[in-house]
Amino acid sequence: MLEISANRESTIIEHQRKGTEAFRRDLVRLQERFPILESLSIEVVDDPAFEGGRFCLPESEEEGSRIHMAFGSERDFENLKQTREQAVRLMAEQLGVAFDQIDGEQIRQFIFFHEIGHAYDFLTNFGMDMDFESAASIWMANSEFQLGQLPYPSLSPAELREQIFDGGGFDQWLAQDEKRKELCRKLNVHSERQLVTLQENAYRQLDKERFADVFARNAMQQLKR
Repeated sequence: MLEISANRESTIIEHQRKGTEAFRRDLVRLQERFPILESLSIEVVDDPAFEGGRFCLPESEEEGSRIHMAFGSERDFENLKQTREQAVRLMAEQLGVAFDQIDGEQIRQFIFFHEIGHAYDFLTNFGMDMDFESAASIWMANSEFQLGQLPYPSLSPAELREQIFDGGGFDQWLAQDEKRKELCRKLNVHSERQLVTLQENAYRQLDKERFADVFARNAMQQLKR
């Protein structure tokens, strides 16, 4: 038992090292093209509940923005084709790749570049002409406004999936709140899959998400050259 545990820990550490190196390699290549990203840093998150990526605003004017990325192998990212099917289908569309042909490395890279796209959006469209506190405040207000336009308001698809999971599954989650029941009735959705697909499709059309998707697509195309 101890030997198996030690081997597993060694394997996890090796996967984490290789994953972190891949993220750093990709970031350096983008920083060469976009020097404004030079203060951006990466943190690999080893949390089974965290499957993708997240852009984090700087906590102060002296600090750079951060990207949180899920720890995982290429196979782990390929598994998102099951757990986040609609999101991956939309990625494949962006890349002009058939859904059954997109692989774990492409999914990993698209998610990573998408989050870097948010950082680039913040730095170029919010952080250039105003002080840090104003830029961060306007960015957050803009994000909250856009999220408020979703079919299920104020939650990203990932947050919605997590809330449903924590609520014990779709039926139990729905039964916990009359407003949820009424909203889902108006949306004519009867399952988690229907609701999350509707939410994902609308989420990808938000201005901030379209900006990040286009950035990711263009970055992947440019770095292939």
